[in-house]
Amino acid sequence: MIINTKGIEVSENVYLNKEGKFLLQITKFEMDGTTSAGDPRFKFTFKGVEVGTKEPVYLHSEQFSAGANALWKVKQLGVAIKAPEVYDLNDFVGRYVISNIKQDTFTKKDGTVGTSYKVKSWEYSSFNDKLPPIPEAKEDKNDSVSVDVDDSAEIPF
Repeated sequence: MIINTKGIEVSENVYLNKEGKFLLQITKFEMDGTTSAGDPRFKFTFKGVEVGTKEPVYLHSEQFSAGANALWKVKQLGVAIKAPEVYDLNDFVGRYVISNIKQDTFTKKDGTVGTSYKVKSWEYSSFNDKLPPIPEAKEDKNDSVSVDVDDSAEIPF
């Protein structure tokens, strides 16, 4: 029997399934529809290892939304990779970040308990030092999302 595997990639299906600190590279950015409020939703896919190890290589993804109450999550990632305040999310691909992963439990639609692993905080990785800085993007009114904060309002706490 002769088998031809030219052009076939090895599937890496070890998804991040534990708590800890991980060095991750952003490998993919993709739009992922909209939230129930109509805000754009997008996803980053990551590939990396637990800090201090070289294997196994884990896959991980995180969903984000561009809603006014959710942009803080994107901002945390941007700060961790030293992005300017206005940027194109496509420029995040190829960047490295250290993520602190925590286990999260939730109730599934069928009433059973599910487990997921989500990033609780991001840190800068020196692997980015060898890469050029993320360029500041020009805001296009049709393609940008921003939130205005009224600094003159009284703080309620």
